[in-house]
Amino acid sequence: MISPKKSMRRSLHESSYKRQEHESSYKRQEHESSLKKHEKKKNKIKRFIRKSKEKIKITMSKERGEYSSENLYTCGEERLDLRG
Repeated sequence: MISPKKSMRRSLHESSYKRQEHESSYKRQEHESSLKKHEKKKNKIKRFIRKSKEKIKITMSKERGEYSSENLYTCGEERLDLRG
């Protein structure tokens, strides 16, 4: 038969283990969400840079007189319709 002290000690140990497990799970979720936020921000910056480059290409082609309402330029994977 298990003495009351041992059973109490065991239950305390189990509860502390569950608490630690819960805390580590929470920290892991928090870390994953911060990684997702970082990735989202990085993608937003990449998108901004890509669009800025496209705008610069349009401006440069207009300055050189290569731009006409009929021209279609391709930038990367996207096709842009550059009419007016």
